[in-house]
Amino acid sequence: MSNVQLKDIRKSFGNFETIHGVDLTINDGDFVVLVGPSGCGKSTLLRLIAGLEDITSGELSIDGRRVNADPPSKRGIAMVFQSYALYPHMNVFQNMAFGLEMAQATKAQIEAKVKDAAAQLELTPYLTRLPRQLSGGQRQRVAIGRAIVREPKVFLFDEPLSNLDAGLRVQMRLELARLHRELKATTVYVTHDQVEAMTLASKIVVLNSGNVEQIGAPLEIYNEPANVFVATFLGSPRMNIVPVVAGAAGEGRIVLKSGDIGISAPLRGAGAPPEGTALQMGIRPEHITINGADADVPGMVETIENLGESHLAYLRLASGAALVARGDGAATITRGDMVKVKLTDTAIRLFDAKGAALKG
Repeated sequence: MSNVQLKDIRKSFGNFETIHGVDLTINDGDFVVLVGPSGCGKSTLLRLIAGLEDITSGELSIDGRRVNADPPSKRGIAMVFQSYALYPHMNVFQNMAFGLEMAQATKAQIEAKVKDAAAQLELTPYLTRLPRQLSGGQRQRVAIGRAIVREPKVFLFDEPLSNLDAGLRVQMRLELARLHRELKATTVYVTHDQVEAMTLASKIVVLNSGNVEQIGAPLEIYNEPANVFVATFLGSPRMNIVPVVAGAAGEGRIVLKSGDIGISAPLRGAGAPPEGTALQMGIRPEHITINGADADVPGMVETIENLGESHLAYLRLASGAALVARGDGAATITRGDMVKVKLTDTAIRLFDAKGAALKG
């Protein structure tokens, strides 16, 4: 497999620039997931790597070779789309073999590669079936198999599981993870599904309006978001963001004021912001405990969502700030209850007024 290097990649449609100077290194064997809201540019960026869109400026290299002007067929990539794009009149074997036939591979090579890919994807019993005789998950596996047989330098996936129901998505997600472990394939994967991003990626790239907001390992981005956008995009429910004001600081801690409420948190940076500085405090729902030991922040329960294995409590603090807390099992509190809340102080993240994370 190969590495992919993007240097100051830009894409404009007329006078409108949609990709704004993306720099990204994808190492050999990486599973890189591009995530972001609709219209953020993730599919456009994938199409630029594939050669399906022309790069306006910047440099794209695969395996150390500049490929800006190369057509898709010369880049050593294989792409799997959201739609299966199978030929309805061809059976599974013929669909998987078609690209090899166009590349003028021998019959022996075609048969060996297709049968090997079919075995990896558990498609051997279905090689003589037409696409209409397959389930959605089986059709997507055929589309993946069609990519595998070409032995590309880079696999590109554009939301390949979004047309599947929830159960099949889980199954195919596990299948993709297994294939990546076995093939050690350099992979770039576009999705809007946060679970896919967190479970499949070795590296996540968070995009927003054509800009890269953060690049990092899944847990790094989840636990140490670079800004409020990343903090609130990854995670369901999203990270709670509460406007606060910096209070007194000392001995490695700072008081954060939300109305009349003072919340003590450790200082994670080199120095404390001046008292009175407007900040934003972030904390994830799983780091909030209701009516537990040392709970000292007053609030009221506005809504409860029981999810079976857990519940979500939507709270309104006495300061007026809204919080969502996640608890195990069924809730023992109800709407309208007055409660005390404890925030796990080591999980508190601070952002400045513009949304950038405070770092030492």
